[in-house]
Amino acid sequence: MACVQNGENRSLAASVDGSRLAVTLDGLRTEYIVAADDGHIWLAGTAGTAVVTEVQEAAVRPDDEHSGDAELISPMPGTVVAVGVDSPAPVAAGTVVVTVEAMKMEHALAAPIDGTAELLVDVGDQVKVGQPLARITAHPNQEEGSR
Repeated sequence: MACVQNGENRSLAASVDGSRLAVTLDGLRTEYIVAADDGHIWLAGTAGTAVVTEVQEAAVRPDDEHSGDAELISPMPGTVVAVGVDSPAPVAAGTVVVTVEAMKMEHALAAPIDGTAELLVDVGDQVKVGQPLARITAHPNQEEGSR
């Protein structure tokens, strides 16, 4: 069983054989041809081709803390299916700010720092890979404390 963020539990199995990826989700099997290069993964299937970009996760150790402002960038082309905060709104590091969906795959983007979120998109918007979705402005005391 697997779930994305706090979604419903789904039956999921995946296997890789060379450049072929087989994913079985709730009993439905789909096959993809996979290619990867420089942080990008391409998935080619019967519905088309999608590229997923590896995103850096928020720091987990205090000495790795992010300093300054942050921008949340779309890791794939798709549709904004959820926004987790109002704009402008205070957010804590780890708060899901925007969720993008493509080919039934959702990617939740979380604030890497405490700060104030400014949304640049709305639910239903079509977005491109690399498009800015939100900006997080660091709280002044955090910015000073992490330098």
